[in-house]
Amino acid sequence: MNSLEEELKDRTGGEDYDGEAYVGWPSATSFGSMFHRLVEIGLANPATMKSKEFPLSSEWLNGQENRLLETKEIDDAITSEPEWHKLSYDEQQQTRERIIELAHLLSNGLLGKLTEGKEVNGESVEGLQTEASFYFTRDVELSDVYSNPTSGLSQMIITQIENVAITFEGQADIVLAGCEGSDKWLQVVDLKTSGSRADVLSEHALQQEIEDWNSSTPQNAEEVEMLRNHRLQLTLYSMVFHKQESFKPVDERRRVKPPALLISTSGRLVQMPIEMYEEAQNELSTLLEWIAKLTANADGVSEPKRLPMDSIDTCKKCPFYKGELRMCGPDGVDLGIDV
Repeated sequence: MNSLEEELKDRTGGEDYDGEAYVGWPSATSFGSMFHRLVEIGLANPATMKSKEFPLSSEWLNGQENRLLETKEIDDAITSEPEWHKLSYDEQQQTRERIIELAHLLSNGLLGKLTEGKEVNGESVEGLQTEASFYFTRDVELSDVYSNPTSGLSQMIITQIENVAITFEGQADIVLAGCEGSDKWLQVVDLKTSGSRADVLSEHALQQEIEDWNSSTPQNAEEVEMLRNHRLQLTLYSMVFHKQESFKPVDERRRVKPPALLISTSGRLVQMPIEMYEEAQNELSTLLEWIAKLTANADGVSEPKRLPMDSIDTCKKCPFYKGELRMCGPDGVDLGIDV
């Protein structure tokens, strides 16, 4: 590859891969990290409990005003990302202006209003956490699952596996604690920056056909598709906080609402429809059971089928597809060393 081609190649990380080349921008991963960092340190928190019957611990109540548009927070967010320092001056200016544009969209959107303490559609936010860490174990009970471990002895040893514990560790971008009248709730919100490096945000499909910007109901096909693409991640995070609430006395538990996406390209907070959420819960339970059976006895579980060729965009986000050694991919694509 000559030097000119190297300079012009896209620095795309794949997180928001959509087939477009974004020359002159940081990679998807770095750009996303910049805006995630700004939201982490700049999002407002009203820190006002509406009822003592549903107490919130101190980590929910770190109150602050909206600082998403403050110069210090913006500079901290963008310069903390190593790739920022590899950008040209023009690329830095373009990136900074876009981060500010996204901050305006968020501030003027539903989440921005709620986190500033405003009541919208009868709901209000009492407190929140950003980058909420969790360590979660899901116990999966099994029946008729046996393992034949290699013992080095002449006799065969057969072990029945009755339970597998699957552990997850991670961070939820935002978790809201709020209320609607006497209904006290929690909601997981995951920030997505897909499409945020497009030339003109107002022309992006995620900003089209929006009839009510203050509604959390998905209003176009792109929002529905984005929720569907991330349904299992969102459902898993919601499962974490549902379990945390289960440790509280029954009369102090908050309802865990269906999760939502914060779509930076439009600034919209979009909640997963209840039907999709219930389907995702069943799908996730089935997937965890499959993982548990695979762990207990790999020989007793069939491999998942390869996706059809029209699902290649999904495969391009998967680590088993990317890299020099392709371990999986759409049906019909050669596996092995990518030459």
